[in-house]
Amino acid sequence: IPKGNFREDLYYRLNVVNIHLPPLRERGEDVMLIAKYLLTKYGEEFNSKVKGFTPGAMDAMRHYPWPGNIRQLENRIKKALVLCERTLVGHEDLGLPLEGPGIVPLAEARENFQRQYILEILERNQGNRTQTARDLGVDPRTIFRYLEREPDAPEPGGES
Repeated sequence: IPKGNFREDLYYRLNVVNIHLPPLRERGEDVMLIAKYLLTKYGEEFNSKVKGFTPGAMDAMRHYPWPGNIRQLENRIKKALVLCERTLVGHEDLGLPLEGPGIVPLAEARENFQRQYILEILERNQGNRTQTARDLGVDPRTIFRYLEREPDAPEPGGES
């Protein structure tokens, strides 16, 4: 207004009610609600096979500061839907760093890595546990026993 770039009378007409919308980084779990909505909306529009986010992607989205707010989140999700070849979007598909929980005991880190790695290979093999065992160089019974204890294991696919 002082520079003359905006009419003062128009400013006062528009400035009747002020609504404070906090930036995305201050919205906590709202980030995930918005991300899931955008994934569904654009997933249908782009006819994508992507159905959700990996736990790492969800953690990364919660911790990322989102300087571009919702537009940045929306653009990252659109890009991931176009480029992701899996059914779950990972943090790397969103171009986000994986926020680690800090230092954890080696046994726990090894177990977490093994779990994620087995599930990723299983997903690549479309649930085929026998092929996953071959790819990992282990006896198929090892994979079957491991997945019996795994609550997030996908349904078995075609076995060969």
